[in-house]
Amino acid sequence: MVVDPFSIVAGTYSLVDISARLVRYLHGFKESVAGTKDELESLEHEINSIRSISESIKDSFDHEVKNCSDKLVADPTKAEALWRNVSNTLRSCERRLNDLAEIVQHVAGEKSQDNRKGNKDHKYTATFESWKVQLRKNFKSAKIEQIQSDLIGYKHTLSLSLTLIGVIYQKESQSASDELVEIVNSLSVQVELLKPYLASSHQVDVRDSVRSVNALISSLSFNKFFELPQGVSSIYTGRKLESDRLKLEFLDALPSPGRSQKRFVIYGLEGSGKTQFCCKFAYDYRQHFHAVFWVDASSKERADKTFSEIAKKGGGEHNKLAGMNWLSSLDKPWLLIIDNAEDPTLPLETMLPASERGFILITTRNPAHKIYGTVGPGSFHFTGMDSNAASDLLLRAAGEPVPWNSRTKKSAFTIAEILGCLPLALVQAGKAVLKRRCSLHDFESYFKRTRQRVINTRRSSSGNEGPKFADSDTEINVFATYEMLYRGLAEKGTLESSDAIELLHMFAFFHRENIREDILLRAVKNPLLEQHAREKAPSQNVVAGFSIEFLKDKIADMLVYLFWISRGPPVMPRVLRDVEDLDDLHEDQIRAALSELSALSLIIYNASNHSYYIHPLVHTWIRERPEMKTTEQAVWCQAAATTLARSILLPSEGVGDSEEDADFRRGLLLHIDHVRKCQETIQAQITKNQRSRRWIWPVPKETMDDRQAGQIARFSLVYAECGNMQEAERLQRRAKDFFCGLLGLDHPVSRLLQVGLSRTYCVLGRPTEAAQLQSAVLEVCLRTKGPKAHETLSMMDMLGTTRMQQGKMKEAMELHKAALEGMSCSLGVMHPDALKAMNNLACVYSKYFEYEKTRELLTESSRGLVQTLGPTHPDTLIAQENLAMVYNDLGGSLRDDGHSIMLDVLVKRKEKLGREHPFTLLAMCHLARTKAERGDFEEAEALLYDGLTVAKQNLGETHFGTLYGRTHLGRVLLMQKRYGEAEDILVDTIKKYELSSAARNGDPLTAMRLLIDCYQEQNKIPEAIAVCERAIAGLRTIGGQDHVLMGKLEARLEELHAIQ
Repeated sequence: MVVDPFSIVAGTYSLVDISARLVRYLHGFKESVAGTKDELESLEHEINSIRSISESIKDSFDHEVKNCSDKLVADPTKAEALWRNVSNTLRSCERRLNDLAEIVQHVAGEKSQDNRKGNKDHKYTATFESWKVQLRKNFKSAKIEQIQSDLIGYKHTLSLSLTLIGVIYQKESQSASDELVEIVNSLSVQVELLKPYLASSHQVDVRDSVRSVNALISSLSFNKFFELPQGVSSIYTGRKLESDRLKLEFLDALPSPGRSQKRFVIYGLEGSGKTQFCCKFAYDYRQHFHAVFWVDASSKERADKTFSEIAKKGGGEHNKLAGMNWLSSLDKPWLLIIDNAEDPTLPLETMLPASERGFILITTRNPAHKIYGTVGPGSFHFTGMDSNAASDLLLRAAGEPVPWNSRTKKSAFTIAEILGCLPLALVQAGKAVLKRRCSLHDFESYFKRTRQRVINTRRSSSGNEGPKFADSDTEINVFATYEMLYRGLAEKGTLESSDAIELLHMFAFFHRENIREDILLRAVKNPLLEQHAREKAPSQNVVAGFSIEFLKDKIADMLVYLFWISRGPPVMPRVLRDVEDLDDLHEDQIRAALSELSALSLIIYNASNHSYYIHPLVHTWIRERPEMKTTEQAVWCQAAATTLARSILLPSEGVGDSEEDADFRRGLLLHIDHVRKCQETIQAQITKNQRSRRWIWPVPKETMDDRQAGQIARFSLVYAECGNMQEAERLQRRAKDFFCGLLGLDHPVSRLLQVGLSRTYCVLGRPTEAAQLQSAVLEVCLRTKGPKAHETLSMMDMLGTTRMQQGKMKEAMELHKAALEGMSCSLGVMHPDALKAMNNLACVYSKYFEYEKTRELLTESSRGLVQTLGPTHPDTLIAQENLAMVYNDLGGSLRDDGHSIMLDVLVKRKEKLGREHPFTLLAMCHLARTKAERGDFEEAEALLYDGLTVAKQNLGETHFGTLYGRTHLGRVLLMQKRYGEAEDILVDTIKKYELSSAARNGDPLTAMRLLIDCYQEQNKIPEAIAVCERAIAGLRTIGGQDHVLMGKLEARLEELHAIQ
């Protein structure tokens, strides 16, 4: 243990000693001077509490640290951090007690101190009334009050730490785990109760200390994995009979021979507390499970996604099947919550991992799903709560102080009956009372008015606006309680409440989960960063001075500017819109608005990932309130799309290219998918409404403006980084066509979009289309910027890579050399773009079999990129992957190094990009190559077959990546002398190459060379000669007459003829 034991022991001794002296002083004053008794007793109580806690801390330290080995501690690191925190708090507390002692001595006077030296029980008396008055003033002074407030903070901190010490040192005891869970839960509640006090306190050290304790509490885990769809509410109550029955059936029942998996279904009304019940059960009995997970079964896409996340935790492939298989393979008990299983087209049996060690809870509104229950009654039907539990929940949500009197209980009981004892409605009703929208006693009349207003508004809004909510009493009651809170927020009339309502409207068109504050902050900050980067960029024309091209660009810029000005500011909430510089980000205002919504439970904070989520019923209610006309829906849906788009920083001009930016963008996919679906639904409704009025006015054609084009361009980047290249290409093409038509092909925005689309074409195996776009952009750069400009050199490097993909090695070599030379001179050899150009040049050398030169360049490039971009940046991983492959080609001991590098690259790609991303599939193929060279043929085959399954599905059978993988599968089979299988694979692969865009890029040559070897090993010499002649002809077609491979093929052809 690193913490100095003496500092703990000495600190507790000092506190006990000074506390005892102070209590003696205060006791004498209390009985001598009238009017100070209450103040002195309160101060004396705090000092005694600190003394008692200090003694307990010393006892714990003596017992736990002196008598226990670190091996017996659940987590020595946490124990050390806690003791360090205690030591710091003891020192701070001692300083404040010494401050108090000085004040007490000053008040008493030197003479009184001398009189008390010989008599500990001396009672100080005074004869002058004026002195008494002064004494009372002193003990009611602001300084004394502040010290007392500080001591309260230290007392709470030490008390929390003392309790947590016991938890950490007992956590390994399974017999005590039930009690420990309760203690940790209680500690979390105490920290929550302390937050208002800490917010108003000036004590930075106390705030930091409590924050440290809270972090330790949050980090304690009794499970390997513990993930819930939502946190357990601090005011949760009720359903105890059901919980006890479920525990009996799930956990207490004796195992029977050949027992089956334990499953239980919770079905019933939306808002009846089904998910909260499951979360509470999981939390209360978490110590019984090695792992707790959940799956969002609201749609097939969400179910697949959440199962993939489970697979990721298990270290397997990122797909649904892998997640289910991993759960099935666990040899310890696990709990899975399948939440919101509503979709009738999604068979529930496809989401049930097979394992007798598994426990599954299912929440649904569909009573037909109760057949999936396997223990006890198999299911619970949730409607309203028990009346007593319902009234208790309401009063807790309303913050009513206990004990509750009979009138309060009666009012709560009445409200509960009105709301059908539905938990969701009760919580919102309680929030309305807490926020003083009404009282418990006049709630009924207020609720009836609100309910009737909801019904009337719904009727008046029917017609062309499309279906809104159902007419059931239950739904209307729930919506009425939310309407009360909403109207209360609107009528507050403050800036915070107005911002909160605007954010709420916008969140209705985000996905309801993972709503992060940094989305809002980035949406404000990114446009300013991009503007700043544009202002810092060098002048666009450095070639011909004031030229026609320069003038055209300036006119295009002016047109864009005027177009934006004429349309006004972007459609966004005010708090995200009215920001002029980076120093005015409105962070406090954004957080204040989020706090308003969170206080009403309209959004709920999820501490596990620092985000907010919205209950499904609330999410629907916000979006489809009767007052929310289709036109208003369109406005807030556009606000959501604008905010998401502006939060995406395009990688250009030195911004947006960090790993953090890329990770953030990938996390937006859920929201982008949702907002685009909402846009489609709203547009369909608008079109329907317009058609119903076409006899008055013709239906206008759907068009796209610059903001929509900009949004889809940014969204396309997210789809590309998430591996959905087809959707990325579709969006990029639309954006490119719009801006090129508006601004011309030469404008910077048009160039950026053409480059982005060309990258996507490359990944999709369409290098010819990519090269056309890149050549056009390079020509513009050369004309307007000159051959030494950064953008020009970057385009040379990019086009060189595409030319290599086309098999035009000579041109690729020239472009890469020019790019590297230019960047090294203008940017420096350690600039990331120069290092990437070095990597690309090395790849061309490898095509000429110059492996030592390749290794030299790749070693320098890889090391430089690790230093400049970091070890997990995508460009760093590309360089390391290429280095691993050249190690594999060089052979010998380097192959082991190559294998290790490829293992690392694959792990990082899976973690960052997911298992199905094209770059991850490429890493799987390359790892298989290294394994085959090491003789691990079984593992190599498994990797290749797994990757090819995904590649065929996502990329297509004739995509160059799929064919590349099949080529190397043929190589692995050939190495095992499985000539017949290898021949079939290679012949079929070459045929598919001829049908693909990769037919002229040189890739078929590798497959052909392998097929020549395969034929020769089988003594099929005529067939080998025919393939060799085709390979020579193909190499000439792509301009490879002078390539080193031509000589190798011609020599091989002579050898085959000689054999024949």
